[in-house]
Amino acid sequence: REQRHSCAQEARTARGSSGCNCAAVRSLCIALFPLLSHLQCRELVTFEHLPHLVHHASCQSIRDFIHAFFMEPEQRAAASTNVAKMPAPPGPKDPYHFVNFTMFLFGIGSLLPWNFFITADDYWRYKFRNVNASGEVHTKSDMQAAFTSYLAIASKAPYILSLVLNTYLSHRIRPAVRIGWPLLGCTLFFVATASLVKVDTDQYQTAFMAATLVIVVLINIFCGFLQGGGTGLAGCFPEKYMASNLNGQAMGGVFATVAQIFCLLGDASPTTSALLYFLLAVVTLIFTQICFAILVKTEFYRHYTSTQAVSYKDFDKLQMENAVGKASPWQLFKGGWMYFVSIILIFWVTLSIFPAIMVLVVSTRADSGAALANKFFLPVAGFLVFNVGDLVGRIISSYLPLPATWGKTMLALCLGRAVFIPLFLFCNAYPRYNLPVLFESDTAFVVLMVLFSVSNGYLVTPALTHASKSTSTENQEMAGSMAAVFLGLGLLLGSLSSYGTVKLL
Repeated sequence: REQRHSCAQEARTARGSSGCNCAAVRSLCIALFPLLSHLQCRELVTFEHLPHLVHHASCQSIRDFIHAFFMEPEQRAAASTNVAKMPAPPGPKDPYHFVNFTMFLFGIGSLLPWNFFITADDYWRYKFRNVNASGEVHTKSDMQAAFTSYLAIASKAPYILSLVLNTYLSHRIRPAVRIGWPLLGCTLFFVATASLVKVDTDQYQTAFMAATLVIVVLINIFCGFLQGGGTGLAGCFPEKYMASNLNGQAMGGVFATVAQIFCLLGDASPTTSALLYFLLAVVTLIFTQICFAILVKTEFYRHYTSTQAVSYKDFDKLQMENAVGKASPWQLFKGGWMYFVSIILIFWVTLSIFPAIMVLVVSTRADSGAALANKFFLPVAGFLVFNVGDLVGRIISSYLPLPATWGKTMLALCLGRAVFIPLFLFCNAYPRYNLPVLFESDTAFVVLMVLFSVSNGYLVTPALTHASKSTSTENQEMAGSMAAVFLGLGLLLGSLSSYGTVKLL
């Protein structure tokens, strides 16, 4: 108490003096270090940032800070303007952009299982074909038509549950555990998936489907932790790292599609192609795990994941959150609800169409026998166009982003994308029993796919970035994990809706 009283008297003297000695003021601030640490006065500035404040902030800013420190908590809000102007300490550099590259790998790895499972469409058609039919069959069996929707539901239901659990555990378990073990689990179950490729399951199609869906559920439980942990981690870093993570997700789709096209060019069988896809996934996941093990040892990682890393500009935001600095999920949602809802809408619309409806579309020139109108049609006009368009949209968004203040515009654009659902239903998709075909043109399908994919990529980047940055720095990992939960919720709703959209045909 005596130390506090003495410092308060000096602070009042320093604040009242227009010609005070800067060195004396800085010495006074240094004298406050133990007191600040003991009182945990984090609504003003964190203990680890005080050396930067002393050596780099203006003398007036330091006097304002010291004066605010001795105010009652309810009076400190009035001082927030001056405190907020204090410069943030410079963070460590990312050597060779390694952290940025690892975030990019996280984006690829988190959606790689989904990308390779849906890319192996010929493999699933082969496994679930009508084995009793004679000759070449052009009509899909019921199992073939329904499997993509089953796959989507089995993927997204456990996925969102693990995303929610990851958000709950984000401040309780280290990222090295929450991300490292799921990476290993995904790798092992992909090995199990690859081991079933060459097994003859013609007489056990139902059992094979059940086993496949169980593996899909387990893989996506791990992928949920990987996605949530990776997005949360990207939320701790500067904004460009979130963009790299999101670009990696889009690149994962391009990677899977290019692998499919090369397999088709090599005239590989459906089983050989699928084996290659799943082994590529295993190699990519192992490489991601190695990079992550190196990442957690970097100074860059330790700096930005520290729970004490609260920037000065976050003073106002901290006033709205609880005194210990950790906001509740509801507080985080209120801070960026328009972007969290936008995330749901984006993926709800996208998964209602892609891939469930898209894989049923056939070329209007299929009877010509041309390879581009048959075996290359969906890989090129469907998967490649979507994944490249999605990536292009994300790149455009990094150069022409929607500002954080345009939340209502974001919501309106996301709602407007719902018009794609009826448009794709009227494309040349089979089997169909209810709706007529209005767009008997491959060009119309490709144009729709370009608009659909670019809009997805363009909107998803600002939605996820602004959602994770809508809170103070120390809560951004949880906000990023919450954004991944809403992403998963959108995927789940889209997957459930995809079953209904297929039935509408």
